[in-house]
Amino acid sequence: MAACHCAPCAATAKRLVRDPITNGSGESGADLFARSFGVCASYLMDGIEMVALGKRLCSEGVGTAWLVFVGCGSTVLDTTGVLQGTGALQMSLAFGLALATGSYAFGKISGAHFNPAVTIGLTIAQRFPVRDVLPYIAAQIWGAIVAAALLAYLASGRPGFELSASEFAANGFGAHSPADYPLHAALVVECVLSFVFVGACLLVVVRKEVATIAPFITGACLMLVYLVSIPITNGAVNPARSTAQALFVGNWALDQLWLFWAAPLAGAIAAGVLFSFLDGGADSSSVSLVDGQGDVS
Repeated sequence: MAACHCAPCAATAKRLVRDPITNGSGESGADLFARSFGVCASYLMDGIEMVALGKRLCSEGVGTAWLVFVGCGSTVLDTTGVLQGTGALQMSLAFGLALATGSYAFGKISGAHFNPAVTIGLTIAQRFPVRDVLPYIAAQIWGAIVAAALLAYLASGRPGFELSASEFAANGFGAHSPADYPLHAALVVECVLSFVFVGACLLVVVRKEVATIAPFITGACLMLVYLVSIPITNGAVNPARSTAQALFVGNWALDQLWLFWAAPLAGAIAAGVLFSFLDGGADSSSVSLVDGQGDVS
């Protein structure tokens, strides 16, 4: 078992070597110390890292829940906007402001990804540690599902509401596209807009001079992305958001869910590869991000 090299342990070990003592078995004090506390630093560091990761995952879950609750809730809970033709603007604004406010609240803790595509893009661009990818995505999906469950509960109190007969802000194409756009149109728009959105997040990472307004930049970008994509797919570019709504709608939404994972992730990977190529790989500034949380806010 390797001895601990932290300063307190090293000082104590030197003192025991200088003034040796023995226990009943004749074992020297230095040997006893090394055996008893040899891995204390590694255990301590592991514990600190686990606590830090737990805080980041909690922030990602809560932030994603906020994004989905506000964004999808703007149309699920208020049908007047849809009926009056302002639904796309209303939903886009809600998603953009939810991302901006959530980024300000949780950006310094988790990086405010709130989206598996963003996490994948940052990882491909060497701005986020591979070991944290799956925990982050799991937290994002969990948060989105919690938000969707709360929306389903609230919407069920509206007279005449039936979840099985409702679109529930789910993403779709063909007959389930708001404007009846086919599969290939949905595939292209989700891939291209995910590429643009993740690319914007990556640019914010390296432009430290805009750090204070970064949440509004990414929020405004998401709002524009939704203004374009809502008529085609009802606005996605976020597999966690798509998954949560599809789980409650079931049937067709689950059948079409594959596209809302494949297209955003493909766009995110392309953005990460291009950014990594143009940026020349991870430099000294990206190392801190890789060791931290991949801050996009």
